Amino acid sequence: GTLVRDVTVVACTALVALALAAATLRRRAGRLPATARHLLVLIPVAVTVAAVVATVVTVGDARAYDATDDARVDGDALPIRAPASGTLVGWATAQGSVVREGAPLGYIEMPGAFARARMVVRAPADGTVVLTDATEGDYVATGTTLAVATDLTRVRVTALVDETVADEVQVGQDVDITVDAFPDQPLRGVVGSIQRSTADATGPLPAASATGEFQKVTQVVPVRVTILDGHGLPLVPGMSADVRIHRVPG
Repeated sequence: GTLVRDVTVVACTALVALALAAATLRRRAGRLPATARHLLVLIPVAVTVAAVVATVVTVGDARAYDATDDARVDGDALPIRAPASGTLVGWATAQGSVVREGAPLGYIEMPGAFARARMVVRAPADGTVVLTDATEGDYVATGTTLAVATDLTRVRVTALVDETVADEVQVGQDVDITVDAFPDQPLRGVVGSIQRSTADATGPLPAASATGEFQKVTQVVPVRVTILDGHGLPLVPGMSADVRIHRVPG
């Protein structure tokens, strides 16, 4: 609606400007040649046609897709935690490190009366480390997250869809994906799952106004999109993306 209105305003402004220019030119130059008169007619017609085409395309896209640019590449977090309290030793895990399930990544050295016992820190699953929060020599408590890994071969896109159109989204719908880092390589996907609550459902209640009424804010619903073919692109969780969810005809 807003875009259609803007296109209409631009087209009308262009027509008025051309009409004023033509009137001024006639007053200064007298009767115009036939070619010039034809151009003064054709130019407004061309502008009008272009505006109509843009409007039709915009309205067609709005009816065919649910689009959002509030999306990002996502993946399942695999936290690597300290198995005991003590000093972290033998830790060389860095961002980008590839880990294998069960592989030792370091040790927790626990102080004892006569000897220092060690417990192994192991990778919970295959993946690539995307975040590390610990360094050699740190004292950590049991359960402390030392790093986070994810399986980069199974990344997806999480899109935040306006609640007003969320009911139209269904599992299995086709999705067009454009990752900001790779704008010339569009990807295809399908809706994998839809969260049945808004992104802020577990957050605080909305602020109350001076009249005691809640401030109404449009919410968004997280939609997980399965990428059908990543074309070998190095997709990493956190990358921004645009998505267009194909509407089901009906």
